[in-house]
Amino acid sequence: MPTSNNTHVLRSANRHIVLMSLLERGSLTVEDIMRTTRLSRPTVLQILKELMQEQLITKAGKQPTEAGRQPTLYTIHNQSYFAMGIDIDLPDVHLAISNLLGNLVYSHTQSLNPDVKASGLANILVELISRALTEVGIDRSSIIGLGLGIPAIVDTKRNIAPRISQVPTWIDLDIAGYIYEQTGIHAFVHNDVHLLGLIERKQHHLQNESFIYIAHRSGVGSAVFIDGKLYDGSYGNSGTLGHTCVDFNGPRCECGNVGCLEMYCSRRAIVQQYNDLASGKGLSPCTQCSQVFVRSCLDDPAANEVLAKAGRILGVGVSNLIKSFDIYHIILGSNPNAVNTPFYSSFMKGVNDGLSGFAFCPVTVELGTAASSNSGLAGSYYVLSNFFNEPSLRVHT
Repeated sequence: MPTSNNTHVLRSANRHIVLMSLLERGSLTVEDIMRTTRLSRPTVLQILKELMQEQLITKAGKQPTEAGRQPTLYTIHNQSYFAMGIDIDLPDVHLAISNLLGNLVYSHTQSLNPDVKASGLANILVELISRALTEVGIDRSSIIGLGLGIPAIVDTKRNIAPRISQVPTWIDLDIAGYIYEQTGIHAFVHNDVHLLGLIERKQHHLQNESFIYIAHRSGVGSAVFIDGKLYDGSYGNSGTLGHTCVDFNGPRCECGNVGCLEMYCSRRAIVQQYNDLASGKGLSPCTQCSQVFVRSCLDDPAANEVLAKAGRILGVGVSNLIKSFDIYHIILGSNPNAVNTPFYSSFMKGVNDGLSGFAFCPVTVELGTAASSNSGLAGSYYVLSNFFNEPSLRVHT
């Protein structure tokens, strides 16, 4: 027979089913919930009573009927609790707050000094959190959690990022503990690209699909989704594409290894390579990768050359991921102008050449949408996915 603990889990599972019905369908009556969940009326009524008391749901008026009593509609309470997310893509930090439906209610981006120290970065994060709560007028007790996306090797078991290669002074800093100590908000440390993939899953409606998300930003990373579920690996570092070695004789990377892929095709690498090439041609330098893409669209030969090389290297790296996971749906998070430059065509060539003799079906590549929204939402989505996570039932014999 099930233990009392499993009875509690079963109750939690029923709550989850009701909540998910409301999340997916918006406003529902008791009869609607009974029909979609196949739960009994007493069970549904008890769950709704508890959820109302916890301010997770609220009444949304009456459902129009041609005759008779109009049944009450219930919906998720959008103004009771909120999720917060921070995405660190140095030198920029993006913060977002969403309601329980994942809708953006606050957004802020701040550029930092590229030479920021670990302690300085930690203090800036706390300041951004406090400022956001003040500007929106939300009490910190209403924040159910903060998802912190960090471009680093992470340890999700200990909820820390042991090091950030772009911040050499960051060594085993308990940033989650520091944020809680200063703000009272629970933070969850995660790989930045893994969290960004959650935005793509939502925007592309891939809740049950397998795909690989590629982030082309200051570094290069990937997130693998299997049947709609994020594959983190043992410690949260699966898909560290940017730090796979492509040249044993290459330059030393900030991570300590040599010839890492992102040394050749990340946004920072593209800017450096373009400026090196432009200096010999009398061209003005670029400070941002987006400028290189713009110049390529204007048919700048130096920009075309650099982007073609970077795209091909990234494509070959992605082909290795496709072969490793046998997943042929790719979402590429890159500059919106990428499709109009040699970067995209060379990327596709690199993917297809790398899969020569291995592909069992055509590779589908879509451009990501995370760049068009505040990437801090990725952390919010992570918090929400755990908040509404389905409990597991274990029966002890």
